Amino acid sequence: MNIKLERLIECCEKRTHRDFSWASDYAEPGYHAPEKGIVFGNWNPSCGFSGKTKAEQTRDPVSKLARVLEGNGFELEWEDQWITCCDCGKAVRTLGDCYGWTSYYRVVDECEVCLNCLDVSEYLASIENDPKTACAPKHDPEQHGYVKYNGDFETGFHSGQDDDPKKILARMQELGLSHVVFKIASCGQFDIRWQAYHKLKNESE
Repeated sequence: MNIKLERLIECCEKRTHRDFSWASDYAEPGYHAPEKGIVFGNWNPSCGFSGKTKAEQTRDPVSKLARVLEGNGFELEWEDQWITCCDCGKAVRTLGDCYGWTSYYRVVDECEVCLNCLDVSEYLASIENDPKTACAPKHDPEQHGYVKYNGDFETGFHSGQDDDPKKILARMQELGLSHVVFKIASCGQFDIRWQAYHKLKNESE
C-alpha cells in the first residue's frame, strides 16, 4: 500500500474513530487473489443512515475511502467477519457465508492459524480424546497415523441423526481404542456429518 493511501486511511480513522486493517491475500478457499490487497473495516457511513440523504452518505469519509480503495484495486471486507493468520498474515473468515462453510483456521496457543500453516500432526495430537473439538474436512487423519472407526456419524434435526461424540468416544475407549480424534466431514443446514479415528497401539506408543 502506498503512502498516500496509508495517510488517507489514517485521516479517516481520526475523523471517524474507526480502525482499518490490511492483508495481502486470502487464505480462505474460494477467493481470488486481490489485485492490491484487502482492507478490513466497518464500511457503513460514519454519519449513519437515519435522517441522512443519499448525497450525505456519499460524502461521508468512510464512503469516500471505500471508493478510493476499490478504485485502486483493493478488496473490501467487514472487520467483524475476518481475521488474519498469525503465521502467513492472510485472511480467513470467522463467520460462515453458506450452510456448508467450516472454519478454515484453528486456535493454537491462543493464536489463530490458517489451515495452510497449521502443523496438522501436532494439532491432531492436541485434540485427542476431546469430543468437543474436530479437525477440518481439509485434513485426513489417516495420513498422520490414525485409523477410521466405524464409518460416518451424523448429528442433526432429522430422525436418526442422533450420534453423540461423547458417547462414541466412551464406546471406543471401552473397546481399548486410544488417541481418538474427530473430524468434520461436511456441514448442512440442519446437520453435520463427522468421523472418528484412533491410533493402533504400536503406532501410539
